[in-house]
This record gives sequence, C-alpha cells and structure tokens, in this order.
Amino acid sequence: MPTPIPATQSTPVALSDIDAVPESYPPVDGNDGGVLPSILGSDRLNGDPIDPSDVDLTIDSILGPDGQPTSTISVDPVTGEVTVAAGTPAGEYTVTYTICEIGNPTNCDTVTETITVTAPVIDASDLDFTGTPFDSDGGTTPSVFGNDTLNGQPFDPSSVTATLLDNGGVTGASFNPDGTINVPAGTPAGTYVLEYEICDVDNPTNCDVARVTIVVLAMPIDAIDDDFTSLPTPPGGVTPTIFGDDTLDNESFDPNDVTVSIVNDGGLTGVTVNPDGTLNVPAGAVPGTYVLEYEICDVADPTNCDIATVTLAIAPPAQLFATKVANTSTTTTGSVVAYTITLRNDNAVPAVGVDIVDTPPLGFRFIEGSGVLNGVPTEPVFEGGNLVWTDVDIAPGETATVNLSLVVGSGVTEGDFANITFAESDALAGNLVISNLAEAVVRIKADEIFDCSEIIGKVFKDIDGDGYQDQGEPGLPGVRVSTVKGLLITTDEYGRYHIACAATPREGIGSNFIVKLDERTLPDGYRVTTENPRVVRLTSGKLTSIDFGVSEARRVRVDLTSEAFV
Repeated sequence: MPTPIPATQSTPVALSDIDAVPESYPPVDGNDGGVLPSILGSDRLNGDPIDPSDVDLTIDSILGPDGQPTSTISVDPVTGEVTVAAGTPAGEYTVTYTICEIGNPTNCDTVTETITVTAPVIDASDLDFTGTPFDSDGGTTPSVFGNDTLNGQPFDPSSVTATLLDNGGVTGASFNPDGTINVPAGTPAGTYVLEYEICDVDNPTNCDVARVTIVVLAMPIDAIDDDFTSLPTPPGGVTPTIFGDDTLDNESFDPNDVTVSIVNDGGLTGVTVNPDGTLNVPAGAVPGTYVLEYEICDVADPTNCDIATVTLAIAPPAQLFATKVANTSTTTTGSVVAYTITLRNDNAVPAVGVDIVDTPPLGFRFIEGSGVLNGVPTEPVFEGGNLVWTDVDIAPGETATVNLSLVVGSGVTEGDFANITFAESDALAGNLVISNLAEAVVRIKADEIFDCSEIIGKVFKDIDGDGYQDQGEPGLPGVRVSTVKGLLITTDEYGRYHIACAATPREGIGSNFIVKLDERTLPDGYRVTTENPRVVRLTSGKLTSIDFGVSEARRVRVDLTSEAFV
C-alpha cells in the first residue's frame, strides 16, 4: 500500500502595500511645452519605488482648466511620462490615474496629479499718436506693437492676434496684421481713444488690453468772396463758378470734393447752385445787384465748412432784331405760304429762355410738321391763336432761325394780310417783348375758279314791254353797259355781254354788284323797259345774269307848214 502523504496546512498570504503619490511638477511653459518625469516617480510598492513592469497603469482622466478633457497633455501608458504639447493654454491641468499590482490585480491605488502650465507675460502698452495728426483724408497709424512685449521681449506680429475692442468713435477703423490701424477718410475732426487687445497665438487666453490716442484735424477749407458785377447775367442765365478762388487743404479742388449750398439768397428768390459752383439765375429775376452767401463743406468731413459771398449783377433781357419774309407776295385761298423768321442777338450778353411768337393772320392755318428751329424739326406751342417756340437761347452775335408754313383758308377774302413775329421774355414781371415787330405781308387775290362771280346778260328788244325776254324778242347789238369801277362792255351781235370775275363776294353773305346800261348807245327812239342801273347780289363762285330790256317808242308824225313859223 502506498505511503499516505501527510496533509499540508494552508498559510495566509499578506497583500503587498501599494501607494500612488502625487508628483510635484514645476510649471511648464505652455508656448514651448515639454516632457515631465513619470507620474510613477513617487509611487511605492511595499515601500519601494515602483518598477513600471510591476504595475498596470490606467489613465482615468486628463482635464483642462475648464474641467473638460484635453488632448494637449498626454501620459505614456507604460513609462508614465507626461508630455505637454507646445501651445498648451495656461492653467491648472489634472491627471487622474490608477496603478494595480500585476501579481495582485486587486491591489490598486488612485491619485490625481496637478500640472501647472504657464504663459509668457504679454504686455500691451498705451500709445499716444496725437503728435502725428490725420486730416479728413484718413490714413494709417504706426504699429501699436512698438512698445508691446511678449515675455518681456518685442515680438513678431505673427505671434499675436490683435483685436479692436472699441473704435472710440472712428467709424470703420480696422487693424492690420502688422499692428497698424486704418483711419477711414471722412472721419470728423476730433481726438479719439481706441482700445485694442493682443493675445498670444500659442496661448489664445493670454491677452492684454491697451489704448491708443489719435487726432484728426479738419482739412483747411477757404471760401473766397466773388464779385461778378463786371459780367452781368441775364434773367434765366448761368453765372461763372464760385469755386474759382476757393481752396481745400490750401489747393484748388475737384467740385466732387465739396458740397455747396446757398445760405442767403440776398433777395434773389429762386436762385440755385449747381454742383460745379455755377449759379442759376431765375427767369423772373428783376435786374439789379444782389449779394448772396454760399457755404462749401468738405465731403470727407461734412462738419468742415466755410461761408463766402458772391455779388451778382442781373442784366435786363437782351434786345433782339427780328426779320420775317414770305416765299411769295401774292397768293390765293387754299395756297401754302412759307415764312422764314430770324432773330439776331447783337448784344454782349446771351438771350436766354426767349419765346419766339408768331401771329398768323385770321384764316391762315399752321401746317403740322412744318416747324423748324435752327435746322431741327420743332413744333410750336399753340397759345391763344399764336404759335410759340419756347426757351430759345441766342448767344451774343448769333442768330436763331424759324421756318414754318401756313395754308390760306377758304374763308380768306381778297386783301393784304400781315403775319407778325416778335421775341418775348418772361424775365421780368409779365411777358416782355424784347424785339421789334417783324411782319411779312401777303396779298390774297381772287381765285378765278373758286372765288369770282361771273356775270352774263343780254340787251334785248322788249317788244311787249314786260321786262322779260320772250320768244321772238331778239338781242340788240352794239349797246354798252358799264360797272361802277368804270368797266365798259359792248353787246355782241346777239345782244349778249359777259363780265369775267366781276367781283369776289364776301364769304357767307355775298356782295352787291351794279351794272348800268348806257342809254346813249341805244338806237334812236329806244328806251329801257327794265331797271337801270340793275343791282344784284353776287355769291362767291356763282354765275349771275343781268338782262336789260329796251323797246322802240311809238312814233308820231308831225308836219309843219310855213305858217307855223313867224
């Protein structure tokens, strides 16, 4: 039988003593970063320094100053070395870890390490740039980084970020990467204090604030008094520019660099100023001398202004010489008459805003499309039966020419018809005639086809004495009739006569016409049996008959003997 093996008595095994102890690390420069000794350096196992191979290292958390996990600090899971990345923001970081004995996995300890990360000292210094003032054109300051330091040293501008916290009233001011500040053009004159902040690029929370003071001066602006009385301006005219002697920054300026306004019209109501500095004299200005005040302001600095006066002489409207001709001196109804009007300015001042007025004779009608002004088709305005070409400007020594055509209406009778033209200006109260009255006279003669009245007639033997020509009553040749104008007509072999275009009767009512038979031309023993003279009413374009009846008187034979005479 085998020999029994004695029972072995069990002996309890004592656990090793493991102790995780926080390290005391010196502050780390967050800009440069670095590697710190193992976090296991002060830890003990049974009172002896720990060999990393004897324990399992577990990193429980790495938290930043804000209590949130961070990746800028890391721990080697084997050696326990701590690495602080370059650019780690300044602050207190905590690393919590646990170590467990490999031989006794339940033998563990946990501890929290504190790692302090520092940033270089950043210092932004206040600056005063008032010694180099700006004007309203704006500009750029020197760099505000001149006295600023990072860790006690001047820095490369790329190592910081700069922010304008308060523009101090300089609207539109901005930072450049080199630390200069842009002052916009148009910044009003004054002293401004701007506030800026610089931050370490590597440690964005490492910042400092400073102020910079600048001065913006008003650009010198000078408005000089003007006297234009030697150059009288007519009503409705334009003066020379008032900017001639004015300066901005001691130099003449582009009109776009200033704004201009009339601050006192001096009684010249309605005067306006153009952007180029010329003044518009109102058309209704009364001739005389006026003193106005105007103001110019720097566009870049609207509060920078100056005031000056301008003295104007308003001249009476220029007097013009008018002529008018027609293309014909005689015509008939229904015909077209072409007229040419000229207005010449022999004055030293321009005639501005002139109205050329044409007054067609009654019954003459304007032909649409016939109006031409200075070679350009221009229709007139119809005002009270007149034709008006408005707002015509005539320079000194120049001429304005108007062409037009009128048609003679059917109701126009014979006679002379004057077409009158003149120039007019509303520069003074009411419309003022500023030229002579030019006229062209056209004589309207009768139209043989449409206007004249023809007269035909007969002198006949009125055998029965009733005043009417009956059948068998022949005409009497060689008898003379006459008109009140002295026209004599002799009857033909049949006793007939004819008066061509005897008269042009008045339109609508006609005209009376008289014909008288010359009884001295009748054969002996004949007398007139009808009225003599005869009066008839003629109608335009109509044929009218005037007959005269004559009869032979009864003959009586008287025989005389010698006894009848003593």
